[in-house]
Amino acid sequence: MRPRALALALAAPLPLLVSLSGPAHASGTSVVVQTCASSGLTPATVVSGPCGGDILSAVYTGLVEYDPVTAAPRYAVASAITTRDNRSFTIKLRKGWTFHDGTQVKARNFVNAWKLVAKPSSPNSYYFADVKATKVVNDLTFTVTLRRPSASFVSRLGWAAFVPLPDSVLKHPATLGTHPVGNGPFKVVSWSPGNAVVVEKYAGYKGAHRAQVDRITYRTYATITAYDEVVAGTADITAVPPEKLGSVRSDLGGRVIDRPAAAVATLNFPMKFKGVANADFRKAISMAFDRKKITDAVFQGGRLPAGSFTPPTVYGGSRHTCGKLCAYDPAAARKLLARARKAGFHPPKTLPLYYNTDGAHGTWTKAVAADITATFKGQIKAVAVSRPTFSGIIDSIESGAVKGPFRQAWIADYPHIENFLTPSYWSRGSSNYGHYRSAAVDRLLDAANRQVSPARAVAAFRRAEAQVVREMPAIPLWYYRDTVGWSSAVTGLKLSPFGWVLPWSIKAA
Repeated sequence: MRPRALALALAAPLPLLVSLSGPAHASGTSVVVQTCASSGLTPATVVSGPCGGDILSAVYTGLVEYDPVTAAPRYAVASAITTRDNRSFTIKLRKGWTFHDGTQVKARNFVNAWKLVAKPSSPNSYYFADVKATKVVNDLTFTVTLRRPSASFVSRLGWAAFVPLPDSVLKHPATLGTHPVGNGPFKVVSWSPGNAVVVEKYAGYKGAHRAQVDRITYRTYATITAYDEVVAGTADITAVPPEKLGSVRSDLGGRVIDRPAAAVATLNFPMKFKGVANADFRKAISMAFDRKKITDAVFQGGRLPAGSFTPPTVYGGSRHTCGKLCAYDPAAARKLLARARKAGFHPPKTLPLYYNTDGAHGTWTKAVAADITATFKGQIKAVAVSRPTFSGIIDSIESGAVKGPFRQAWIADYPHIENFLTPSYWSRGSSNYGHYRSAAVDRLLDAANRQVSPARAVAAFRRAEAQVVREMPAIPLWYYRDTVGWSSAVTGLKLSPFGWVLPWSIKAA
């Protein structure tokens, strides 16, 4: 079970606030970035997302990094990663890469750091569930053996759970809590937990993307003031609040990145319940409500209607896999329901939609239910049913008490199409709470994971997603949204697949 995925909230992301505060040194600038409270700077504890992940991306560099446009992995500390079967990998490191304490980055620094993160007490230990063994061959080479083939393994290696740690930290891991030592483009110079982390350019950085400012202060702010300050010219970068989406382009002169985030919300069906055991019925429900109306009215545009199970911002993802089945079409929905009836299926008179009240889910669930009821003109009445917690809903599924679809959401562990398919739609997936079982999907996923070619693997995963669409065990609702705007004083900004501004991309205009 992955608690990070279960706890994914539907609130808007906290903003980034960057302010150019003048020269930190004679030749450079100092930048202040608003972040949100995190679990620290320890790769074993910080999970995917802006709360800590943004800072870790400044301080550490892994074996690979991600292309800002496609999210495809590309070599960073690694010089080569080879495999013949997607189970046994040989990883070679670039020469001359150093930590901020001046020591060399060696194979043992990866292998021993991974052992720390893989301990059961680590929130990120699940990243290593498929790792069977690692072995140091020499200072610049090590091997990894997985329990089963994985075509997405290389994509995982860009996340902070897989970064190296220097010998000094490996001997005394507690020092990560007081003085982190990384190998990234910036080094930590001061840290006040819950308040501010100050990093400075590391002159010895060997990566392709070097720092373009001298200092960044990542500061946790109590209130959201970034947008108005950017518009006023007293700050420079902000994540745009939903209520400002309509005016951001005019307010900031077009200086904005607006895209789907690497996260998707769904309604998942309890597949053991006979009342939902018809694919045409499930497709009819998908076409019976207006995603655009709900994202605009309930989320003030802070969500984007989903047309796939895999966000387009992950490697191999697409925005249109679901096609017309994710479009609002009441007449087509009624035809599908009639076809299901003709095949002998008896739909429930009342269809409950389950949501947990410890998140902001009630309003949108009721809006979806109202649309479904109106579409079917009394044939089906959809009702929003609350439960205190998501885990409580899952427990009720296990006991057979859930009689309709339930809300779920997934944020990328790593930005690859596989990560949105295997957990929820593979028969043995860790988050397959709806008990979806499809021999066809299992075969397609297994075949995709055996493809050594990244392009062929992506094509195979897309075929698996297409099969999921045909069977519709869940309904894509909407993507989360990454929207960042900036002032005329800043240029060159790029976002990571996880939605934060890449620290090396920040420069003064």
